Order: sequence, then structure tokens, then C-alpha cells
Amino acid sequence: MSTLQAAIFDLDGTLLDSEPFWRAVEVEVFAHYGLALREEDCAQTMGLRFPEVVDFWSERRPELSLLRKKEEIVERVY
Repeated sequence: MSTLQAAIFDLDGTLLDSEPFWRAVEVEVFAHYGLALREEDCAQTMGLRFPEVVDFWSERRPELSLLRKKEEIVERVY
């Protein structure tokens, strides 16, 4: 019987490039709230936590009231 002696956590994309998945999520989620993003737009927020992404787009598109819906948007992602 073997026991687990180590675990690897890939929180920064070293082992698996998760950015394409996050870009797809960003495009899909923000489209639901009226913000049409292209994958190229998402490069501007690469490396940010999703709550920070909501802040970023809220500052650039205040008419969409994304900041007011921040909790709902973040909950939808996680």
C-alpha cells in the first residue's frame, strides 16, 4: 500500500495553460451582461483575479453597471 507523499498545485499556469479557458469564460460571462469581448480584449486582463477583471471592465464601461452586479458575476464564474 503506497501513501501520497507529495501534491503539486498549479496555481499560476506552469503545468497547464489555463488562460484559454479563462478567456472563453470571460467572453461568455460578460456577453451575458451586455459586454461583447473578443479574446484579444481579454489579453488586457490576463493575470488578474476575476473580481479584478470585473473592476477593470466596470471602469471602462460604466453604463453597463457591471460593478453593481460584481458579486453576481463573480459567483457565476466560480
